[in-house]
Amino acid sequence: NASLIRLFSLVLVITAGVIEALGAQLASVAVKKEWLPIVFDEETTNDPVAEEVTEKKKSTTMFSFVDIPNKITLSYINTTMTNIDLLAAMFGPVLAGWVLEVLAFKDNSMQRGFVLIALVNVVSFVPEIYLLRKVYLSCSALQLRRGDNPDESELPDEQPENSTRNNNNSKKEDRNPWVVWMNHPSGLPLLTISLASLYMTALSPSGVVLTSYLITIGLSPSTIGVFRGIGAISGVVGISCFSLLRKKDPNDGSGQSTLVKSIERLRGLSLAFLLLEVVSILVAAAAYVLCDTTSMSSSWPIYLFLGAIVVSRAGLYSFDVGVLEIEQYIVDERYRNAIGSVEGALCSLCEMGMYVLSIALPKPSQFGWQVGVSATAVSFGGVCFGLFLCLYHMHLHHHHRDDHDHD
Repeated sequence: NASLIRLFSLVLVITAGVIEALGAQLASVAVKKEWLPIVFDEETTNDPVAEEVTEKKKSTTMFSFVDIPNKITLSYINTTMTNIDLLAAMFGPVLAGWVLEVLAFKDNSMQRGFVLIALVNVVSFVPEIYLLRKVYLSCSALQLRRGDNPDESELPDEQPENSTRNNNNSKKEDRNPWVVWMNHPSGLPLLTISLASLYMTALSPSGVVLTSYLITIGLSPSTIGVFRGIGAISGVVGISCFSLLRKKDPNDGSGQSTLVKSIERLRGLSLAFLLLEVVSILVAAAAYVLCDTTSMSSSWPIYLFLGAIVVSRAGLYSFDVGVLEIEQYIVDERYRNAIGSVEGALCSLCEMGMYVLSIALPKPSQFGWQVGVSATAVSFGGVCFGLFLCLYHMHLHHHHRDDHDHD
C-alpha cells in the first residue's frame, strides 16, 4: 500500500508539473507574442501622454535606480523581459537549493523545503494574475477580440448573406494553427524553423543531458555550478550588447521609413548573433573531438569545450530576442497566439528529440552523437535564417483586426 501511495503521489506531482508547464507556455505566448506588440505599438510609444507618464516614473523614488529611456519601445521591453527571465533562471535554483538545505537541518528531509517552495509558487500566482489583469484593463486595444471592428456598433444590423458565409468559411480555415503558420506570408515558417532548430542541442549549460554527462566523466559539482552560472551571465551580457547595438539606428537621409530601417538593422543584428552561436557550437564540437571522452577532468580541451558553450549562450539569447521582435512586426495580429503556439510546439519537439536520442545512446562514450547532432541542428538553423533573409525582404505594412484576407 505504501508503494502504491508513493507511486500515485509521484504520478500526481508529474501530472501537475506538466499542466503547470503548459499553462506557463500559454501565458508566455499570450504576453510576449500578442500583448507586447499591442501595448507598446510604435504609434502609441510616440504619444506625448505616454512620454509624460514615463518622465513621472523616472522622477519618483521607486523608479529612480532604473535606467528608463525617454521613449519606451518594443525592443526595450523585449530585452528587459528576457534579462529578467535569465536572472530568475540563474538565481532561482540557487535560492531553492539554499531553502532545501536550511530546512533539512534536522533529519535531512527535503519535504519541508519542497512544501515551502510549492506554497511560494502558489502565493506568487495571485499578484501575477492581479498585475496581468491591471495591464489588460489599462489597454483598450487588448480588450478587442480578434476580428472585431471598433466601429462595428455603427454598422447596420443586416448584412448580405454572402458576406456572412464568407466570414464563416474564413473562421473555419483559421481554426488550425498549423495551417495558419504554413500559409503565413513573409517567410515565417523559415524564421520559426531557424529558431526551433537551436533547441535540438545537448550543448546547453543548464541542460540535463550535458550536466549528466559532465558528472559521469568526473567533473566536480562546483565546476559544473560555476559553468552554469557563467552561462546565464553570458546570456545577460549578450542581450545587453544586442540592446545597445539595437539603439544605434543609422540615419542615412535616404528618405526610407525609420521603422523599416530599424527592422533591417534588427535582421542584421540577429544574423550576427546567430553566427556567434553557430561558430561557438562548432568550436565546442571540435574541442570535444580533441578531448579524452572517458575522463575529461584533467584535459585542457574541456575548458575550451565549456568556454565555447558559454559564449554560445550570448548568441542564442540575443537571437531569440531578435526573432521575437521580428515576429512581432511581421505576424498578422489576428494569429499571434496561433503562431506562438506552433513555435512553442516545434521548439519542444526539437528539445524532446535530443532527450530521445540520449535515451537511445545513454553511454558517455556515445555522447559524440549528441554533440554531432547539436552542431548539425544549430548549423541548419543558421542556414534557414540565411534563406529567410535572402528570400524575404522587409517592407512597411499593417494588419488590421477587421481584415480577413492576407495581403
